[in-house]
Amino acid sequence: MIVRFIPRKFLASIGIKDDMNNATNTLISISIIVLFFLFVPFTLINEVPHFCLFQSLFGIPCPGCGVIRGLYNFVNFKGFCGLRENFVAYLFGLWILFQFIISFFKILGFSHLKRGDRIMKNIDSIIIFIFTINYFINLIIYYVTGNMP
Repeated sequence: MIVRFIPRKFLASIGIKDDMNNATNTLISISIIVLFFLFVPFTLINEVPHFCLFQSLFGIPCPGCGVIRGLYNFVNFKGFCGLRENFVAYLFGLWILFQFIISFFKILGFSHLKRGDRIMKNIDSIIIFIFTINYFINLIIYYVTGNMP
């Protein structure tokens, strides 16, 4: 689960070497995401029509509800506002920040960061586990109270 969405051929065409391609891609991709959240007004994010395929198919709230709003609050330093949306968003925010830092140091030439890649894989597993547990707790609350926390 590494954040990369810039095509490799594009990076090669602007002179990024193959050994720095992944780290540069991660750094640029995360920067674009952060800039999006910093400069797009929150009202615009809330005004986009919401369609949840998961909820339409299964009739229950999806596990990712509130993650985008939570990430927005994380990036804009809105304190605990994001925790109300979906507290896992803060874990994703910290995970993205850690990826950014690892990629930045790889670009600077710290080649001994292979350990950072292993740590990222462990963090991925932990976040997925917490995300799953959080969702099951929310489902129990949903079935008991009738609304998603």
